[in-house]
Amino acid sequence: MASPIHVLLARDLAGLGHIGDVVRVRPGYARNFLFPRKIALPVLPKRVQQLEHQKQLVRHRKRQLITESEQHKTKLEQLQLDITAKAGKNGKLFGSVGTRDIEAALRAQGYATDHRDIKLQQPIKTVGLHTAAARLEGGVTATLRVMVVAQAGAQEQQEDQNEKQTLQENQQQTSAQEGNPEQQESPDDLEDMELDDLGDEEEDEDRQASSSD
Repeated sequence: MASPIHVLLARDLAGLGHIGDVVRVRPGYARNFLFPRKIALPVLPKRVQQLEHQKQLVRHRKRQLITESEQHKTKLEQLQLDITAKAGKNGKLFGSVGTRDIEAALRAQGYATDHRDIKLQQPIKTVGLHTAAARLEGGVTATLRVMVVAQAGAQEQQEDQNEKQTLQENQQQTSAQEGNPEQQESPDDLEDMELDDLGDEEEDEDRQASSSD
């Protein structure tokens, strides 16, 4: 296995380092990924003078990135990202809004920001105005305004679903009572039973009278 080599980062790269850092990486990773994308420059230990020149180039590039990121930040902070979501009467969402939703809202307005560079203190679970942080190159951070709006008709749909569920439960209870053999007798059945008992009493009195005769 080839020994790691030193490279000078020309851009920030998550998990590896920041612009201007000298880091050790695998030769294949540098040759196939870092160098073609101009994310890093090769460092030759025997050429210290060239290394210093490369560092100056990187510092200049970093200043350019900061300037570009500050301009990008100004544009982002002028935006309001509207996101629709299902919510109840109390404004609570049926679920939550996360960084991927914010990424999609940014892309819809023409801004490509990876969800991994968007930070929320906690998932958004209510309608209204919220904020999120977007990490830009050069150590610049933009504050995003996220407006979560209740999806039209979502509340009515949820109420209809609740009513249907209640109706279904009532029907199931009614069916269970009708199929119960120990259920109470109806008023008509009670009346028939009382008439039968009265007839039996009259027959007993007739038999007693005949016996006396």
